[in-house]
Amino acid sequence: MVGYAYASNAVATDSSGRFSLQVVREIRRIPRTDPDTATIEFHGYAANSSSPVALALVRARFFPQDSLVIVTDAELRFVLVPPP
Repeated sequence: MVGYAYASNAVATDSSGRFSLQVVREIRRIPRTDPDTATIEFHGYAANSSSPVALALVRARFFPQDSLVIVTDAELRFVLVPPP
């Protein structure tokens, strides 16, 4: 299920390629799991390309509103996507 798209540009990404992304579950379309998680798919694009050239997956946890949140800190390891 695709929920949102996020694009990181030079303003949002530091010189080492790091950025922050806050993910919030607004509508629950699937039953809650324990722990409540989602897999976030990151696509890497070459300059002036509309097709991804690399892919990385991160599993993040969701927490009830007003509860202690444990931040998911991940170093992405991209896998090359075969050309179409």
